[in-house]
Amino acid sequence: MEHLTKDRKWQKYLCMKYGQLLSESWSLTESAKKLKWFAFFPSFAAVIIFVVEIAWQLYLFASTFEFGDVKIGMSDVSGAFGFLAEYNLVAWIVIFAVLVILFGMVLPAWVQGVLMVGVRDKISQPEGYLSLRKWMLEGGDHFFQLFELHAVLGIFSLSSIGFFTATFYRYYHDTLFDFAWPFLLVYAIFSIVVTMFTFFAPHFIVLEGDGFQQAIKKSISLVFLHMGATISMLLLMFLIHFRIILHTLLIFVIPVAVAGVWVSFESEWVKWLSVGLGVGLLMLSSYMAALLDVFATTVWMKTFIRLRDEG
Repeated sequence: MEHLTKDRKWQKYLCMKYGQLLSESWSLTESAKKLKWFAFFPSFAAVIIFVVEIAWQLYLFASTFEFGDVKIGMSDVSGAFGFLAEYNLVAWIVIFAVLVILFGMVLPAWVQGVLMVGVRDKISQPEGYLSLRKWMLEGGDHFFQLFELHAVLGIFSLSSIGFFTATFYRYYHDTLFDFAWPFLLVYAIFSIVVTMFTFFAPHFIVLEGDGFQQAIKKSISLVFLHMGATISMLLLMFLIHFRIILHTLLIFVIPVAVAGVWVSFESEWVKWLSVGLGVGLLMLSSYMAALLDVFATTVWMKTFIRLRDEG
């Protein structure tokens, strides 16, 4: 009963004071210029990888179901490579691709650690001098624990489940998919539950120095004791976090527009214009994603500290 009373108390606080929580988090985000620009390139890499994955899935679906004339032949590939070679851009593209893969797939755990350490220090010392280099070193101290957490929980990622389901449907839509989709749906629901109960594990790793297993256990206990508060905050963040809409726009605007202009026009200046437009949209969306990453980190850090202190 005591825990239920505390949970109701937090829910009442959430209903009455969530505006103050979000306002304080947004003010901190606006003042955290170092964190925003630190998060920019990882966000840029994540957006590029996401757009490439979606564009590739759309291309494969269009090819499989013969929707439209979207087949890419060797002439198109050689033409693009020749364009890059003519302007000595091949080496730069390779370096850029390596950096994107590094920041988008290998280092997200380190980036998360740096953001959490930075937000923690901003909350405790809002007017003090804060060093990004110190955050980067301290974030590195938690890299292996966070990397292990990401590796273990990666199979419960909804984006991974979505891409797997799309691939499975593409190959087996007329055979096994009718039998398998209920199991995929159940697994997706189970993954949401697992994600919710392990949501605070990174906070225990970074803020309290716990190991992987201990952080998982403490996160499950904290969410179980404050189930209503956790679900309420998840729904609230889902409603205000318009990153999904941003990505949806990117799915259609960037791959389709850039590829369409590239194929339709022979003029080089038009091709450069299409590339510039695509890069500009990617940079804008990456900045917004970085901003939202810092904001979401701040909101959840404040939520975690309050729930932990509530006991």
